[in-house]
Amino acid sequence: MKFKVLLLLTIISGNLSIFASDYESQGEGDSENENIIEGYETESDVLQEMLPPLDFPTNINPISRDVPFIFIKPALTKEESEKFFEIAASGFKNKKDGQKFKKLAQKAEPFELSDGLMIAVENNRPEVVKYLLKEGALPGLENELGYDALTKAILLKNIEVIEIIFNTLRKEGHAQILIPLLTKKDKHFNRSPYQFAVYLGREVSPELVYDAESGKKIIVNIYQEIAKFLLEEAKSLLTKQEIEEMTTGKTKS
Repeated sequence: MKFKVLLLLTIISGNLSIFASDYESQGEGDSENENIIEGYETESDVLQEMLPPLDFPTNINPISRDVPFIFIKPALTKEESEKFFEIAASGFKNKKDGQKFKKLAQKAEPFELSDGLMIAVENNRPEVVKYLLKEGALPGLENELGYDALTKAILLKNIEVIEIIFNTLRKEGHAQILIPLLTKKDKHFNRSPYQFAVYLGREVSPELVYDAESGKKIIVNIYQEIAKFLLEEAKSLLTKQEIEEMTTGKTKS
């Protein structure tokens, strides 16, 4: 029954997409800036829209619109999904939560794990992110706005989660997954994650943060630190040409 409903919704949404495309094609002309999403005046407006709500709804599936997985029947029931997303958002508060989450994660399909991964990233739950990656969550799956777990973590200045994504996948023997994460460009501004971090670093002022090593507060631009980290990771994963394309956006013929 769930499969039939999902298929019906897919057909309906497809028709709506066609209608929307026809409507947009009847506009009065091209936008002044083709890089800005329709309905937004600046990139800052788009970034503000991407910020997660304070109370993330646990009864919806935020990611599984991706074509390769849309016809896969969820392994979790509605009640199990709600509990799974709830713990992904709140973290392992106690041993019981941890055991329950791990039991559900072992039952879940990869796209369901990836839903949980995105929620954990949005709510800064590094321990949940690490576990889900080990269980097979796919960090390259995109949410409804076209952003994957890495790009979302960059947007939220969550360098700890970014480090966990890279370190965990390396330790699990899945370093190859990191290559497309570093090189693919987002659908909105045609930037790699590195370029996205550099852009945000230019737009946002440095801030005062606590440095655990020195025990003092220091002024730092976190987006620039993220860009440095991504570049260092790229040096051991990409070719020189791929690094040049990642950092400049220019593709050699």
